[in-house]
Amino acid sequence: MGSSAAKADVAKFRDDAARELKRKGYTSIARSDLTSYVSIAAPTVDWNGDLRFTLSLAGTRASMQVEPSSDQVKALLASASSATRALGGKIENRD
Repeated sequence: MGSSAAKADVAKFRDDAARELKRKGYTSIARSDLTSYVSIAAPTVDWNGDLRFTLSLAGTRASMQVEPSSDQVKALLASASSATRALGGKIENRD
């Protein structure tokens, strides 16, 4: 893969992740190779709305679900919301 194709893939990945974050409040990665790797991440923001850090969970498709209704996603979002509140940040409402 040439460098311009790699840059296009990175840009597409970044754009897709930003849309998912805005829509769901978290981003997810699910690899389609033999590793079965999945991860989810949610941001925490301070009183200025600046990103302070992210919380993330990683596992396999067998051990972790990435759908919004899963216990893992609910726990991640609750923890990120709690950390955001502790930093004086505002929690955004989702669809």
